[in-house]
Formats: sequence, structure tokens, C-alpha cells
Amino acid sequence: MTSQESSLQLPRSAERSLSLLDHVVTSGRCTLTEAAEAADLPVSTTLRHLLAMQKAGFLDRDASGVFSAGPEFLRLAFLATSTGPHARLAEAARPHLRRLTNTTEESTYLAIRDGSMAVYTACVEGTRAVRHVGWVGHTVPLTGSAVGVSLTTLDRSGPPAVRTGVVEPDVTAVAAPIFGDGPAPLAAISVIGPSGRLTADRLAATIDAVSATRMAIEAEITDPAADTAHTSPARPNAQEAS
Repeated sequence: MTSQESSLQLPRSAERSLSLLDHVVTSGRCTLTEAAEAADLPVSTTLRHLLAMQKAGFLDRDASGVFSAGPEFLRLAFLATSTGPHARLAEAARPHLRRLTNTTEESTYLAIRDGSMAVYTACVEGTRAVRHVGWVGHTVPLTGSAVGVSLTTLDRSGPPAVRTGVVEPDVTAVAAPIFGDGPAPLAAISVIGPSGRLTADRLAATIDAVSATRMAIEAEITDPAADTAHTSPARPNAQEAS
């Protein structure tokens, strides 16, 4: 085996391990057979990777052989969500998301880019009984989605993107990019709700609210001394909201 071949094997091995870790954690609980099928790997190879991650504490395995997230993964996940630039961005955005939810009555999200996917990192649930929930940690493709358009645009002044039924049927998303000092978006915010509710004047008001919230967040992260506490987008028409 040449040194070049050896150097190429580590990234491939790491890619397999990361793919398996992603599948187990995303699934919540996963058997060896399920993990092997998801990664398209032989069972013996899958077991070797899973056991190595179990030994390192990234995975747990119960008495029946089912794998789940381990204590080391949970420790790192906690640190990732409480420290670092993405955590600080989520913390800065959260009060703005709350105001946006109060304004639109729909669920609001913050998302960041991860390769060809968007990852939702913060959420404030809508105030309606029927609302969109549960997407923190969830990934969606950049292609075709409102959040994907926002995370890939270089246009700082364009209107929010609106998409219906792209990721989920009967769901409309209104999203806008969040820019810092660089040319590419740091993140994106979005309002997600039932398509039947986000129509006409209510949709127009939601687009305006997302635009106002975007500007408020950008003002805060580029100038932390800026007073954005009272920047509240206009509430959708009460008749439309009923």
C-alpha cells in the first residue's frame, strides 16, 4: 500500500463514520441493519465504525443492540448550541424571531447553510393551534426551497423568497437572508405556516414583517450598540388573521 493510498483512506473512513453518526442521531434509535442499509455499507464494515464511535462515547448501544447518541456527542452538541459564532447568532436572532412570531402568529426559524442543505438552528413556535413545529436540527435541500434561495443569494436588497409546497405539501415559507460583513449570507430567517392562511394581504404583511426583521437582525450583528429592541414589523391584517 502506497502512502498516497493510505492518505486517501482516512477521509473515506471518516466520511463513512460521519454518515453513520448522522443517520443514528437523526433517527434517534437505529439498529445495525438499518444503519448499514442507510449508508449502503456491508454489515461488518458498519459494525466496525459503530463500535469505534461507541468506544469514543459518540454512540450508545443498549442490551438489544440498538444504537443512539452517546454522552460525548451530547456534550459536543450542547457546546455547539451554547458557544461559538452560530450559537451567538442564534441567541441574537431569538428575540427578533419572537417578535416576528407575535406579529405573524406563525412559526419562525433561523437556518444556516451546511453544504447543499439548510439546517434549522433556532425556532419560535407559532401562536395558532394549527402551526408548523419541530424543525430545529432538521435539514432541507437548498435547491428549490425558500430558505435555500435566501442562503445562496448575494443580493442584499432583494425581497424575501416565497415558496409553497416545496418541502412539505400545503406549507408556505417566506424567507430572507441575514448578511454580516462578508459577501455571502450568514444565515436566513423564515416564517413557515399553512398555505391556506398565508395568502393575499396576510402573505403580503408577512413578507413585509420578514423584511423588517431581517434589517433589525443585520443592524444588531453589525452594530451591537444599535437599539433594535423596539423594531416591530407591522402585524398582519386582523381580518386576514382570523
